[in-house]
Amino acid sequence: MTLKKQLTHIIRREYQDWFESQGLPLQCGKGCATCCSVNVKTTSIEGELLYDFIREQGKEQWFADCLNTGQSGATPITQTTNGFAASCLAGEDVSGAEEPGRGRCIFLMGETCGVYEARPFSCRCFVSTVLCQSQSTAEVDQIVLTASTVVMQLLEHVAQREYWGNLQDVLLALSDLPPNKKVRQQLGGLSLETQARARLGSGQPIPGFLLDNKEYDTVMGLLATIFNRTIDGKRVEDILNGK
Repeated sequence: MTLKKQLTHIIRREYQDWFESQGLPLQCGKGCATCCSVNVKTTSIEGELLYDFIREQGKEQWFADCLNTGQSGATPITQTTNGFAASCLAGEDVSGAEEPGRGRCIFLMGETCGVYEARPFSCRCFVSTVLCQSQSTAEVDQIVLTASTVVMQLLEHVAQREYWGNLQDVLLALSDLPPNKKVRQQLGGLSLETQARARLGSGQPIPGFLLDNKEYDTVMGLLATIFNRTIDGKRVEDILNGK
């Protein structure tokens, strides 16, 4: 496994452990797919991990069929999570956010996720303390929202200068990698991949975190746990800093 994939695994796992320690009364469960839309942002590394899962499961044909379902519904990326943070920290105008994609996630099988074990972090962190229905919206605890945004920044930092954007677009763009040959052979044509790449942005390094005083200690505790993990004897923080 590549270093970037190892870092992504560690960051996602430590967030999950932290989240479970919060003991929030969640309403999410298997078969609840109200919030499972096409509006999922991810990195190229998470996309590669999803492809790894598909190959291990022998689900290439099903996966290609999902990707062939048509347009992702996404608009071109104008700003990534770290790009947004950089603008905020610089005091720039951050209004005019892109229109979210519409429609159900292409990987839903009925009301169940077909890639649940390898789903991106954007799916993993989206939880609700109320029962979601088509007429109502989810409610996410503020500290969870802040912590998940910080983790999204870390994941983008790991994948900086690589694809960042809508999940379907990232997966189409990665279809030309040699390990993904079986999927690409089943895709509807080069135009899908070309159009997807045109909509994607590029991951950026972390410019800083947007934390207020009430959230600082809790979220920094999560970051400290992540930073102190090691890979081959090197601290994650040092690896992220390029040391």
